[in-house]
Amino acid sequence: MNRNEFLKPVEVQHEYGLKVRMLSYFRECSMDEGVLRGPNFLKDGEVVLYKREWIENYIHSKQPFAPVQTKQSEQKHTKTATVHKFQK
Repeated sequence: MNRNEFLKPVEVQHEYGLKVRMLSYFRECSMDEGVLRGPNFLKDGEVVLYKREWIENYIHSKQPFAPVQTKQSEQKHTKTATVHKFQK
């Protein structure tokens, strides 16, 4: 088992942007309702760990749509912005 495979909630927030409080709320609801809310987790006493794969699967499942390759996205747009500087 790779040590970097499991993350603490603070590390999940730092790497994936899921807030520690939100993860805590999901765990609490999961235990109260008996239905998993949020990513899978391991809890042993006070220690809570998330497997990287579980976090990534959760994030992927919550995306409303996946990026689609289209003809327009294949074309490279070389437009540049014009910045105007105004004198005072």
